[in-house]
Amino acid sequence: MSRVIVAPVGGVSIVHESEFALRTEPWMVEQWRGSREAEPPVVIQHRIGDTTAPGARLVYDGAPWNQYLIDDSGRQLVHFEQAGQQCPEQLLITVKPGFSYELRYKEAPTVPVMQSARDLPILTLALAARANALLVHACALLLGDGSGVLCPGVSGSGKSTLARLLSKAGAPVELLSDDRVVLTAREGDLRIWGTPWPGDAFAASERDGALRAIVFFARGKVRAIRALRPAEAARRLFSLVGMAVWDPSMVEQALSVVDRAVCGAPVYEATYEPTIESARWLVTTLEDEMATHD
Repeated sequence: MSRVIVAPVGGVSIVHESEFALRTEPWMVEQWRGSREAEPPVVIQHRIGDTTAPGARLVYDGAPWNQYLIDDSGRQLVHFEQAGQQCPEQLLITVKPGFSYELRYKEAPTVPVMQSARDLPILTLALAARANALLVHACALLLGDGSGVLCPGVSGSGKSTLARLLSKAGAPVELLSDDRVVLTAREGDLRIWGTPWPGDAFAASERDGALRAIVFFARGKVRAIRALRPAEAARRLFSLVGMAVWDPSMVEQALSVVDRAVCGAPVYEATYEPTIESARWLVTTLEDEMATHD
């Protein structure tokens, strides 16, 4: 039995157990040491078997990378298309949602597998299934006092640009990520966590912090910040979280996490031009806002 343990992401380790000699390529962040551990791991059993999922119903087509399906017993499946030798065709089968999965191969791979390309969608499903965490498309940072700021946005909205500007500005902040962030609502404690899946700015920290503010971006010549009502904030944040949109129970669970986030922390829309001065202004403004809410 081969065993590979991935250091925690968002407080959750990923344990790969294989019936063959499993060799993996390093993640995008090769020196990822892992966040502190907060919950039991996700366990993935690697096995040789049928990868075709006959009779399963397609619920989401993520071609050319993967397809999400539901089988006759209601289990969530993910069919991964082959993308070169290091990303072979695979079928993910849910054993215990959020905690245990089987990953099938047609045959044992002869080269190291780029498992990081699979860990992202698998962990996205697993966190959402636990009903207390979500992967968010966002930039995130810690202010000087450790307050966590989540900046959600679609690709091209300015997440990596903000991360680069903050680095150049010498602002007293620590970047957690410029692309993928774990948001947790465990036992009433709202937190954001860095991940090893960075964007163009390559920001990836193992740290986490209490969520103190959520900030959406808007481009404009005049710097301004306005508060958003929870209902508007929830709609915008909900569109940027990873979950099984075809599963009503999982959608309801994700809505609960989103609701706790937008009701538990102030939400803003910040308008600014992408300059170093604007990055400094944003940090100062957020620090002032946090002081007001203390």
